[in-house]
This record gives sequence, structure tokens and C-alpha cells, in this order.
Amino acid sequence: LDPFKGHSNDYYRSITLYSKERSDILDGLSTALFNIDNLDNIKKIITNVETNYNIKIDYLIQKEINDNTLEIYYNEGFKNTIIKYNGNDTTVDGVTRIEL
Repeated sequence: LDPFKGHSNDYYRSITLYSKERSDILDGLSTALFNIDNLDNIKKIITNVETNYNIKIDYLIQKEINDNTLEIYYNEGFKNTIIKYNGNDTTVDGVTRIEL
């Protein structure tokens, strides 16, 4: 989080990580990921942590596009645990965009 603005510079609304193993790693990792400049770098870091600690991490990332729109990114593992949204949503290339 940017201490001068009070929020992430990349406007991530939330980063949720889930693993059956090593939950102690996930808290610090999610905090660090808020400071990463793009989604591809976040995915690479998650993959590196999975490899180094021999764990599987499921993730869901909400990025604020504007005051009325979120983009939600998630991997296949999290897709099976996500609660289906019952509103106006569109999925294109694995990205779900929700108009609030």
C-alpha cells in the first residue's frame, strides 16, 4: 500500500491466496503482491513460491478498473471454490469483469 495515497498504486482491491499447506507463507506473500506492478509478475512470483516450497497456491485477485468496475483474475484451482456471482458479469480470456 502506498502510505501517501492510502491504497495500492495498482488499485488491487484484494488478493486472496489459498493453500492446504504452509498457510504461514500466504499472509506475507499476499501483502507483498499488492506492491507488484502487473498480473504477469504476480503469477511468476506465485509460481516461484510454489516451486520453492513444494506447495499449490490457488489465488483470486480483484483489480479496480474504476469506481464501478472490477476485474477478477483467478487460477483453475480457485475456480472450483469460487462462489458464482449472480449479477451482470462477463468473462473474456479468463478475466471476469463485474459492473457494480
